[in-house]
Amino acid sequence: MKDAFARVGEAELRRGKEINDAHSYENQTISKARAEAEARRNAGEAERTRLVEFVAAEVERFTNNLPAWQANRALFMQQRQAETLQIIFTNAQETIIAPKGIPGRVNWIEINREPPKPKVLEQPKDEHH
Repeated sequence: MKDAFARVGEAELRRGKEINDAHSYENQTISKARAEAEARRNAGEAERTRLVEFVAAEVERFTNNLPAWQANRALFMQQRQAETLQIIFTNAQETIIAPKGIPGRVNWIEINREPPKPKVLEQPKDEHH
């Protein structure tokens, strides 16, 4: 009877430990889930703000450019193209200009940089011979 009573006591202790471990795991899991949810909400809010600001800036740019485009579309396009090319050429390390192709035909130009030539070390000149 004494052994049975001891086993019941041990079982109750194990049961209590298991319940405590389960509650601890529950709390950790819930805390982790809440933190992840908050992080996702914050990321979504930041992305929403960024997108709204981007769209507002695009609307303002479009609104500011509309009168110039309506006044002279060809001139407007030439100016935008010149601005774009200036940005491209300013930041380009190399510039390759392709010849105009035949209308209605697509020209493909394969551009590969020449591989660097290996450097040849010069032999030191022997001054004694």
